[in-house]
Amino acid sequence: MMQKVSPLPFILTCCLTIPRILVQAFIVLAIPILSKDLNLSPFQSQILFPIFTLGIMIFLIPAGRIGDRFGSRQVLITSTYFYLFFSMMAGLATNPILFLFSLFCIGATSAFSMTQASAYVTEIYPFMIRGRVIGLFGGLISLSFFLGPTIGGLVASLGQAGIFFSMLPLVVLALSLTRFMPQSRKEEKIYEKYEYSQFISIPFISHCTMALFWQAIISLLIFFPAEYQIHYGYTPAQSGLIFTVLALPFPIFSPVAGWLFDRVGSTIPYSIGYLSLAIGGLLSYYGLNDESILLLCFSLAFVLPITASSSWGLFEQNHRSMATGVYYLLRFSGSIIGSLLAGYFLTMEKGSQDIFFLNFSVALIFAFLSIPAFILSLKGKRV
Repeated sequence: MMQKVSPLPFILTCCLTIPRILVQAFIVLAIPILSKDLNLSPFQSQILFPIFTLGIMIFLIPAGRIGDRFGSRQVLITSTYFYLFFSMMAGLATNPILFLFSLFCIGATSAFSMTQASAYVTEIYPFMIRGRVIGLFGGLISLSFFLGPTIGGLVASLGQAGIFFSMLPLVVLALSLTRFMPQSRKEEKIYEKYEYSQFISIPFISHCTMALFWQAIISLLIFFPAEYQIHYGYTPAQSGLIFTVLALPFPIFSPVAGWLFDRVGSTIPYSIGYLSLAIGGLLSYYGLNDESILLLCFSLAFVLPITASSSWGLFEQNHRSMATGVYYLLRFSGSIIGSLLAGYFLTMEKGSQDIFFLNFSVALIFAFLSIPAFILSLKGKRV
């Protein structure tokens, strides 16, 4: 995959980013344990994950702006040191207010990793393999998010300190090897003034809109393990393992989608994604839930990574981190929409087949709503 450049920078970038993704899942699963250990009030327990997410959303665009100013490599590494500090603070905190503050700050550092890691790997690898790099990177990040419930069940049993310290050895190891991460070309350039009008171009907004709707679909998908527990009586570990296996098409086929993107552009990968989702919806209607989940994950692999590659590819390197921040801000909005709907579906007194078909019906609606954005996105040209 890598041409003329070692894969080590890619691996190190993943090691600096993935732990922050996993912590999000750990926090959700560990809310009862954290509430007990810290003697949190009901309100404080309810805002644990929202305050983490708030830290991410507030800093996404500033993180992109700072990355464009000082360079994605330097900002990614610096934010990781802050992540280490606030993770240790969260693991050792005994005061609820201090703990909530540290969670907010960890969320903020996650905003920096999301924007800078993505921008960095697009800068150091050649243009002709950018789609494959982003596809593989997005696939690994998504796999980490899917694995979160499985790993988190084990980590949560370690208590407050274990939740926040478990990933730190990997981060420290990656930081010790950052000298093998080359400087990007952008970091050698003189800072240039922004032209904000390019962030409201039709192609960029179209790709971001597609990411919003398809991220909402992912959020519906992530709640399936909870539905396994409620409707099939599986344990959390069993549900997480089954879901992880069914979600494997996403990380496996994301690089394939990127390879197609590098050769023929976004139209064919997008078309494969839409067609696969339609077939998955049909299978769900006939009660083939596992098969429909496999196709849903397959379809996501051909759409979400391509929205990232396409939207970032519209910008010169000196504006790419900012573009990444805007992209993720809109994508997170879709995550909130999907999560709210999925949480509501869990409270409905319906049979398992009804719930799965309802989720797929909403996923198809989201995909249908994104079709105009798909058509408009075809006007963009990569740089």
